Amino acid sequence: MTMAPKYPQLSRFAIDILTIPASSCECERLFSELGDLLEPKRRAIGSELLAALQLIRSWTRAGYTYDDARRGNEDGGNSNIDDEELAREYGIQNWVEDDYGDT
Repeated sequence: MTMAPKYPQLSRFAIDILTIPASSCECERLFSELGDLLEPKRRAIGSELLAALQLIRSWTRAGYTYDDARRGNEDGGNSNIDDEELAREYGIQNWVEDDYGDT
């Protein structure tokens, strides 16, 4: 990284290439998990919600819990949002019917 100022494009290229995992296991696992999430009833889930769900799953696997999140909010701030706000934020209310008449 000491040469990064002299070769900014090459350094960015090197970081992009050298950070590619040597194994595709992690990518395959993520695609498999996303496939499980996108069952027929859930196909209208937006990309932001899918990303949030995957993030929560990874935090859970790493050992973070709901209590950890609450401890981070001890300053008295209210970071809780209700179901309607969540639905508006991620477009959950816009789910469409599939071929089976389900939503």
